[in-house]
Amino acid sequence: MLISRFDSPTSSLGSVPAPSAPVTTTGESTTAHQGGAAFVRDARSELFLPAVVTMVGQETFHEPAGLRDSRFRALVRQSAVEDPEWTAGLLGWLRGAARTRTASLVGAAEFAHARLAAGLSGHSRQVVDAVLQRPDEPRELLAYWTSHHGRALPKPVKRGCRRRRRRLYDGRALLKYDTASKRFRFGDVLHLVHAAPDPAKPWQGELFRYALDRRHHPDRAVPPASQRVLTAHRALTALPAEERRAVLTAPDGAERLAAAGMPRH
Repeated sequence: MLISRFDSPTSSLGSVPAPSAPVTTTGESTTAHQGGAAFVRDARSELFLPAVVTMVGQETFHEPAGLRDSRFRALVRQSAVEDPEWTAGLLGWLRGAARTRTASLVGAAEFAHARLAAGLSGHSRQVVDAVLQRPDEPRELLAYWTSHHGRALPKPVKRGCRRRRRRLYDGRALLKYDTASKRFRFGDVLHLVHAAPDPAKPWQGELFRYALDRRHHPDRAVPPASQRVLTAHRALTALPAEERRAVLTAPDGAERLAAAGMPRH
């Protein structure tokens, strides 16, 4: 005989509250993808569901990648105009607590573009600022923007990127994310958004100039002396190949790697 411990009227857990979810419907009947009975979701739920599961460019069982991505962008654009406060909160939460990177970047770009196209001000800079959490993400957002909306950047997008640049850019970020394999380099972003260094970080001006030199004059780019991790990295990588093993296996090898932004695993 099977005994149910939890799913029974006499469960020791007492009364169980009815399940609830942020997804709600309008009560209007419709049919599902395969023809079954279903209900129409409200606008917020219609956006929330793809936002939390969308992996941009990835196929799903019921929906091709291109169609799914287009639907997500259209929902963001509609909600950005009709319900901007809630949509801004969703995109910030998506990148923050939900740790969803690509969908939040795409959503922020489409949010800003939709509001500008509708002649509406407000919210866009804050949304762009909120979703940029990692040093390479301003580059990712601008790469998406220029490929979908052209190279002309509106002020809210520039300002959102500028704010994050000041917070996220340091020597270690430059070493880790500013690589020649990327179409957009840190120097490109600095140029496009006209970023100025943070007045509270006097070293950032030299770092920005070095990032621009790495992009446009790599053969003569020299890291500023104030950036110890960059100078240590340059010195370490400049060693002849036959000398590197001795340096790395020396008693202070791990410390030298760490100082150069290359932690030893």
